Amino acid sequence: MKPLVALVDLDAFYVAVERDLNPCMLANKPVLVVQYNPFENSSPEESGSGLGSAAGSSGSVGSSCCFGVRTLPFDSNRIISDHNNNGSAIAVSYEARALGVKRIMRAIEARKVAAAAGQELVVVQVPTANGKSDMEIYRRYGRKVVDILRAALPGCPVEKSSVDEIYVELMTPFLKTFIANVGGVDECIRIAGATHIAGSGIGDDAAAKITAAEMRMGFAGHGAKTDAELRAQLNQSSFWTPPTADDTNSDSPSTYALFAAACAAVAQAREKVSVAFEGRLTCTAGLGISKITAKLAGGLHKPNQQTGVYPTTASISRFMRDVPIEKLRGLGGMLGQHLIAHFPTAGLLADAPTQRVVDLIQNAKWAKPHETASRVMKLAKGIDDEAVKERTRASSISTGKTFRGSHGSSTGPLRTFADVATVCDALCRELEVRLEERRSDTGDVPTVMTISLSTLDGKGGSRSGQWPLGAGSSASNSSALAQSLLKRWAKEVGANESNLGITGLFVAANELQSAGVHRQRTLDDHLKNMPPPAETTTKPALDAAPPTVATPSSPTRPQPVPWICIACTLENMPSASRCEACGTLRGGSLPPASTLALHKRPAAKSLSSILGGGGKEKKQAKLRR
Repeated sequence: MKPLVALVDLDAFYVAVERDLNPCMLANKPVLVVQYNPFENSSPEESGSGLGSAAGSSGSVGSSCCFGVRTLPFDSNRIISDHNNNGSAIAVSYEARALGVKRIMRAIEARKVAAAAGQELVVVQVPTANGKSDMEIYRRYGRKVVDILRAALPGCPVEKSSVDEIYVELMTPFLKTFIANVGGVDECIRIAGATHIAGSGIGDDAAAKITAAEMRMGFAGHGAKTDAELRAQLNQSSFWTPPTADDTNSDSPSTYALFAAACAAVAQAREKVSVAFEGRLTCTAGLGISKITAKLAGGLHKPNQQTGVYPTTASISRFMRDVPIEKLRGLGGMLGQHLIAHFPTAGLLADAPTQRVVDLIQNAKWAKPHETASRVMKLAKGIDDEAVKERTRASSISTGKTFRGSHGSSTGPLRTFADVATVCDALCRELEVRLEERRSDTGDVPTVMTISLSTLDGKGGSRSGQWPLGAGSSASNSSALAQSLLKRWAKEVGANESNLGITGLFVAANELQSAGVHRQRTLDDHLKNMPPPAETTTKPALDAAPPTVATPSSPTRPQPVPWICIACTLENMPSASRCEACGTLRGGSLPPASTLALHKRPAAKSLSSILGGGGKEKKQAKLRR
């Protein structure tokens, strides 16, 4: 049997995190989590007026302000009492959904809907820092859930697809071990008894017909249920039958036994997540033979439930038959709109003649029509070529901000380099906090910085440079590098320096790797490019005088040698008393690895010329990683 895939989806994730941070104020209440409103243009004096009054806050929480945005740490009281605040929703609790609140609503409309149903909606704003949303607390919770799943499902590849979705490939060796550890297939069936079974022909699969729009907004079938309620509702005894001798074969368990083990293992893993957060954070799961079937199954019954698609061709075909095609990956946009008029469901698309699908895609001027047709028809059959990819650590960390407000406002386009400097400082402060956490966890450091920007005149783009690595790495050093890259961009595209018109600016720390490995690699690369020792090619004449030997009375004067900054690792000229990049004093610097060889070699080239920048000014010299 092909390995089963599970999608673990964290229920109302942002709400769950807020409840774990503030259970007294938010438990069992209708809650809406909203983004900050970038068009409030709040002043520091106003910043505390609408927040924290539910807990009697004095307003000191929001005393700082950046780009007109209140600074609100994750551990502050972020409950919004101001009914004029109109942030956009990013999460809705199931209690609020029952009142008719949808995620597409903004705060004011959502409050009115809840009030009409006779209840008060509790609105919580996400943390903010450096003039933008600070989502780090949510990322931390997501990472903790991944760690719990790895421990509960050892040996199974885990892929963190987004902040609140995790794919797991349930390997057959793991499932065999799981069956043995829990005491057999009978126990797996008992544990998995509260699993919804889709595509089996038993019970009602009507949930599969829910449209993508209804899925996003929530529907009546979604609601919290106890384990006992689920088992009574499902009454799946006709599916979960006692195992046969073939099922209990430990060397080669049947498909039925492995499916029962997969459902049981995921149910136990979900329970461990819930226990770790004292029930305030739960998750829903879907199981199938592929990512697409797992994701579709996981969306059918929420919250804190799981649905499995039995891994046979007949069951998968029944399950996919009535699925609206816009729910298939890649068909939620223009391509899906073009095909839906001809094939509204996955079953119709799967059964269509291949050439007809190719022709329709070709008529829509879509690239690679044959490949696209093959991909979407496979998805319609529940076949997904995208495997679960184990993701260890991200190779980059980025942050950014858009400026699409009115000209002259705190949210308007950046016009001058003074505006750019302020934004770079704020973005690099956030970036350094995240990089420091990464350094503490893994010892990894970035080696390349990339800035990306969009502009009103369409001249945006990206530029990269070597990261200021070393003990002196700081937000100020990072910001200085980001600003230098922006000035390079402005010069190369001929931007108007008095009216840059930057509408979006992003800074990324790329190619993160172990600091020790990085330093060794750059040293090796540098030594490879060192010029060879000077050699004498002419033989000395027979009557030539012997070479003069230096004596204490006539010492050989040593050559000046370059020095390496201990803070940022830039190789500086011998005469420099301070580092040209970061300003660190020469005292305490490390001797370059090539010092001993310099007495036998011609003077070393500067690092900028070795890396290809020999004709540029010294201040543009690339940093030695």
